[in-house]
This record gives sequence, C-alpha cells and structure tokens, in this order.
Amino acid sequence: MSELMERVSSLYVRTHQLTSRTLSNTSGAPWTLKRKALTRAFTPIKLIKLGTRASLCCDEFMGVLEPLEARGEAFEVGRAFQRLSTDMTVRSLFGTQTQQQLGREGMDVVRRELRIFIDSLVSDWQTVIVGRRGNPTGGASASLQPNDLDIQRTKTQPIFSDKEIRANLFATLVDGFETISAAMTFMAYILAKHQDVQDKLRTTIIKALDKNMESYVETILRIEYLDQVTLEALRLYPPVAGFITRTCEKDYHYKGLKIPSGMTILIPVHQLHYDLNLWNQPEAFDPDRFSACNKSILNSVQYQAFGNGPRRCMGMRFAQLELKIAFAKILANYSLFLDERHIGEDQLKLKTSFIFANPRDGVWIKLKKVSRQSCDNKAS
Repeated sequence: MSELMERVSSLYVRTHQLTSRTLSNTSGAPWTLKRKALTRAFTPIKLIKLGTRASLCCDEFMGVLEPLEARGEAFEVGRAFQRLSTDMTVRSLFGTQTQQQLGREGMDVVRRELRIFIDSLVSDWQTVIVGRRGNPTGGASASLQPNDLDIQRTKTQPIFSDKEIRANLFATLVDGFETISAAMTFMAYILAKHQDVQDKLRTTIIKALDKNMESYVETILRIEYLDQVTLEALRLYPPVAGFITRTCEKDYHYKGLKIPSGMTILIPVHQLHYDLNLWNQPEAFDPDRFSACNKSILNSVQYQAFGNGPRRCMGMRFAQLELKIAFAKILANYSLFLDERHIGEDQLKLKTSFIFANPRDGVWIKLKKVSRQSCDNKAS
C-alpha cells in the first residue's frame, strides 16, 4: 500500500530541537532525497567493512565473558549486551573507541555519560564536516563518513545541514543501542532455552568458518541457518514490539472501509507476529519458518521486525549483521544455559514502553566453554 507512506511522530519528538531534524521525522520530497543519501552508508561493500569493525568489538567481548564463565555464576546478559551494542555501533559507524566493554559496571554510568559522549562525538564530527564541505572526496575509511550524509548536493545547497547531520548521528547511536542490545538479549534467551537449535547452529557456524576462505564477515553472511535463527528470534521477540505508525497520504478504500488522507495508521507488530491466521503455532520457536522454501511463501507484510515498505528501518541489514557476528563469536566459544530462575517459564516476561520491549526481570545466563571435540562429535 503505497498510500501509507509517512511516519508519524509524537508531539515531543516533532518539537524537540534535535530529534525533529532526524530522517524519521522528515517527510515528502526532502525525505526521499535524504533517505537516498543516507542509504549510501549501508551498501553491501560498506557492510563488510562495518562488520569487520563490529567483529573486533566481539573479540573483546570474549574477554568480558571469560571470567564470567570461570566463576560459573549466572549473570544478567542484558547489561553486557548494552555495553557491547554501544561499542559495536560507535566503533563501526563512527570509528570511535568507547571503552564501554571494559569500563565501569552498569549502564546507569553509560546513560549519565551518554549526553557528554554525544556532545564530544558530534563536536569532533562538526570539525570534520566543515573540512569535508571544502574537500568532499577526502580520505575514506571503513566507518560511516560525513560525506555519506553530505556529499550529494542539490543545485543550491547540501542535502543535510550541519544540525541535521548532528541529529541523525544522535538517532543512529540511540536506535542502535536500544534495539540491538534488546535483540541480543532475547536471542541469548531463546538459544539457551532451545539447546537443540543452539547445538545445530554452533556446528553449522564452526563448519562454515573451517572450510571457507572468504573474509570472516562474508562467511557469516552466507550461513543460511544463522539467518533463519536470527529472523525467527526477532519474530518472537521484536525489540520494537509496540506500534509502527504511518500516515495515509491519500484516501484509500479497503474492503468497504475508507481510510481518509491524513489519518494515522497503527501497525501492531507483536500481534502480527503472533497471529494464528498468519503463522502456524506462532508461539513456537521454529527457525525453519524462514528456510529458503518457506520464506518465499510468506506474506510480505506479516513480518515487521524492521517495519516494511519505503520507510523500513534503513539500518536493518547492519543490525542483523551485528546480531549474527556477535552470536557466531559467542557460540563458537561458549554454550549458553538458562539460570534456574527461568525454569518452568513458558514465555519470557516483558516490560514495554509504547515502542520498545525488554525482559522484565532480565535474562540470566550461565556459560560453559565449548570443547571443540564435542562439536566435532555432534557434527559426525
């Protein structure tokens, strides 16, 4: 339905001096122009480069997990994933070291210092932006470049103002932090709960890495079963579990119902993902829903983990890549087990805002170092 195009924002978001300038709060022809420019940051070639940096963050994360496994105690993975997702997003997209993974405990520290960090980050970028306006073809790197936002121009002016660049950098950081850390936490829970899937996925990952001569990131992207598990985990527990909003651009008639131009449409993601008319046994975890043969028969709008249509999450592929790299590293080194406090739990209890969902009481995991011999035995 092309008639449902524009995204709707809250009054606060529309009037806030920073968030009102983000891409999600832009509409019409300016949105089309800016979206096209921003999409350049997530081309397949750039995803490989971004994934390489994300992989380095995950290597450091293995050092965080090692003492936790040695102590043999359960720990709440959400906090660890919050630090990891912050590090992956900032280092991959902005090329900036955060020291979050090995820093002080608790995301309360991160939240207190986030404003200071962002001010420092965008201040540094402001200097780069000014330089790039004079030299738009200047040196490239693997990170998101200011000229990804700025190099394309209309006949009279840059597509993005300096304030819009700052706003979109802020949105990228916050969106990545909130959604990726939640998705990682949910995926850890699901894999720890379903040991058969975890074992199969681990074996698949190790075999692919052993025999493939491509780069690490390219190999990860080609593992079909990892893609299936990731998509199904996001179906069961979409981080954006509330409503996706769209505005009807022109009058639309559907089965006798008139949707007038300007009306806001709320798309209930969680309800779609658990609809008995769309999914067989929707509460069951079944990665085969997204096998090559089954994925081709899915309705194009029944899966909304990243939205749908022209305004679908622009960073979707990078978000999925972060998840895949993180769990490829984790499962190649550790087995995940649910702590006793999750025994007898049919479904994870959630706390939700209007948009985001997170585990109400956290996800508590125990780790066990993977024996390569045991993996070989399961594969044989």
